[in-house]
Amino acid sequence: MTTNIKFKGNKSWYYPLGINEKNGVIPCTRIAQNFTSEEIVKDHEKDSYFFRSLEKYGIKLNERQIEAVRNVNGPVITLAGAGSGKTSVLTSKVGYMMNYKEINPANIMILTFTKKAAEEMKSRISDLPGLSISGARQLLAGTFHSIFLRVIRNAGINQKIISSEKMKHIAIKNILRDLKLADSYEPETIVSMIGYFKNHMIKPSDLPTKSVIDRELRDIYAMYEQWKEQQNMIDFDDILVIMYDLLTTNFKLRELIQEKIKYILVDEFQVRP
Repeated sequence: MTTNIKFKGNKSWYYPLGINEKNGVIPCTRIAQNFTSEEIVKDHEKDSYFFRSLEKYGIKLNERQIEAVRNVNGPVITLAGAGSGKTSVLTSKVGYMMNYKEINPANIMILTFTKKAAEEMKSRISDLPGLSISGARQLLAGTFHSIFLRVIRNAGINQKIISSEKMKHIAIKNILRDLKLADSYEPETIVSMIGYFKNHMIKPSDLPTKSVIDRELRDIYAMYEQWKEQQNMIDFDDILVIMYDLLTTNFKLRELIQEKIKYILVDEFQVRP
């Protein structure tokens, strides 16, 4: 939707509604350059062979993508829209680390948001020029939950996992009934709130008690934690909390992980607001 504004000289200017009508200036970024690694990476550069091999494979990175791939030591974040090549950058980066930097793949951890993404990542890495399936298999790749669960299992924490949202809803429904609050709250809402508390490391004892609702929510949360303990069970949110607690309190475990995992790459993640 546009608006038509008359300026001096009887010239008409069209621009989207919402743009400053006084000057009609549309904020914009600079036009992206079309140069790729073919023009940017010169043959005399030591790592040029790696980018030449990517180009033969059909991967031609732009200036910013090349910068992200080459930056191995230190934090890097890649922000871009869907389909813009973020995953290609990450797989190329892993290939660069293994091929050019000669980093042991066993020292690299790749975290993804879904199991499917982790499997696809390994497959794409093994297909890169100069890399092998055996090398890709040495990578520690998986979802946050799957890798963290493996760690806490090795630490001796063997509770069963509540893998069904329905089971949590039933547990909360029973707790609400015991507290005579069945008509006051929806189990789905409570489960979501507890998930929020868990992801922000908020324990039942940390919740306020000023109002009746505050106290009710604290009691529901506390009883849910007690129920899990009685059933010898944990939920998926607990996996993240337990892992955090282990890393902050178990110095020996943290040191072992730090010695093994030298590089952490995250393909995609979500956070609760």
